[in-house]
Amino acid sequence: MTFSYAVKSEIMSKYEAENSHCTMQEILSIINNCGQINHKYGKAYLYISTDMLFVAQKIAGLLKKEYNIEVSVRNNNKKSTYTIFVSGIEKIDCEVVRNCCKVRYIKLSFLTNGSISNPEKNYHLEFINDTEGKASFLADILNSYGFNAKIIQRKNHYITYIKEGEIIVDLLNLMGAHGALMDFENVRIMKGISGKTNARVNLETANLNKTVEAGLKQEDDILYIWETKGKDFLPLLLQKTALLRLEYTDASLKELGEMLSVSKSCVNHRLRKISEIAQKLREGV
Repeated sequence: MTFSYAVKSEIMSKYEAENSHCTMQEILSIINNCGQINHKYGKAYLYISTDMLFVAQKIAGLLKKEYNIEVSVRNNNKKSTYTIFVSGIEKIDCEVVRNCCKVRYIKLSFLTNGSISNPEKNYHLEFINDTEGKASFLADILNSYGFNAKIIQRKNHYITYIKEGEIIVDLLNLMGAHGALMDFENVRIMKGISGKTNARVNLETANLNKTVEAGLKQEDDILYIWETKGKDFLPLLLQKTALLRLEYTDASLKELGEMLSVSKSCVNHRLRKISEIAQKLREGV
């Protein structure tokens, strides 16, 4: 079962009609999002298609309740879609003004033509519409709640979409998909922890590489001094530091300082002094 299907299943399991104007809003949402009115033999026929049986059954129930008419649900096995067939409906007008109506419109829009990606892959929720007007209408409703919905064209369709994880969580909450919301949030938390861990590992690896490179450079400087001037050329404190550096090439400055019972900055000063001496010898100074 996909994450999108799970969200829709949860919304449907808690779905209840509240009052007449909400029912009218639901029907408007259905027709706008996945319905088409055609005229044949002097009559108007409403066709509504969806790939989810429980959505088709919900739509059929709403139409029967509001208009007291017979509604048939047909299964197209070849395309795995369900088509609701109704005759005698010409047009339905309903303004989306009340908050309850807006929420109903959003819910039905998601059930009929919406989808959400598995959050483990990416954060993306979208609604597919066949006209730019429908996509803009839905985007305006979503943005009235501050969801920052945007529109793009994909072939012959217009997509109203949201990509921010935090906003998708708020939308799931509005639609009543609280179980899916918790699953989504758990993935976001784990991703955040994983991202911080990776960043820390990368930083530690980079620091370790720098330490190793510095140690090798310091080793080269010490050996050059010994080869050209002998081991006793360096002052005693620098000799002790040099001997320890050669023994522990990959040790950090802090670790060397603990071995010498001096501070990290003191070790750094001594090694820098050794490098300066080596550089002067190379330059013949």
